[in-house]
Amino acid sequence: MASIDYQDKYGFVIVESKILQHHTFFESKADNAEIQKLVVGTEMMPKEEWIRTKVFCWMTSLLYFDKLLQIPFIILNRVCGISYRELAEIFMNVAVKYKTINSILNLCTKKASDIQKGKPEHVGSKKWLNIWWPVDELLFIKLCSSGLIYKFYEEAEDIIANYMGEKFLNFSKKLLGDSILLNSKMIKLPFIDTDINITLNYNIPEIVNGILSGITIPLQEGYFCYRIDRTTNKWTTLESWLKEVVWYGTKKGLYLYDYNRIEK
Repeated sequence: MASIDYQDKYGFVIVESKILQHHTFFESKADNAEIQKLVVGTEMMPKEEWIRTKVFCWMTSLLYFDKLLQIPFIILNRVCGISYRELAEIFMNVAVKYKTINSILNLCTKKASDIQKGKPEHVGSKKWLNIWWPVDELLFIKLCSSGLIYKFYEEAEDIIANYMGEKFLNFSKKLLGDSILLNSKMIKLPFIDTDINITLNYNIPEIVNGILSGITIPLQEGYFCYRIDRTTNKWTTLESWLKEVVWYGTKKGLYLYDYNRIEK
């Protein structure tokens, strides 16, 4: 790939940018950073498609691996057989009225376009710990620290419900609502210091844990009550939450609170 002839043959579009690793301090090495060459397009993947691919990657990380919608995604895949790729693509082109999710897409698109111009791959933030953040983590921080997270879940439920209707998929609205509710209550947020009990119409936590453990557990409808443990781990400052949840916890995906089943 370093050969000029090879690059010409496949129509590589190459830019140079500084190597600024994520979770390193914003101003520590920016002036003396090494330079890397990035392929930001090819003959078979025009620059516009490269941008869309980059946005898809960030959205997949945000929605599934950062756990914002991991629970409903698992349930939709398990019950309806919808692929995780298709689930992520639902959020790649949404109506203008969904302002919160559209703002996420716009930020991702602009960042991908900036990378094509040679700007850094990550986002430096003096406001949040003065370090370089991966794009999906920065979006996670913005949603959770601003209160927009609640609007995000409202929009996400409506987007998925509309998609299910358009595809004529037989899927209970109660099951979708419960999945969104559970996920929204389990996301670790700063300044939360009380446990919460929620009642679901389905045994969703057991199904999700089963899927992640390679065990198939049947979907059951009934009365299921759970206590979300939001006091064993709590963060009274934004800085402690940024460090322990988003920075230190990202490799293990520790974005969700623990829970306990409560008998009726």
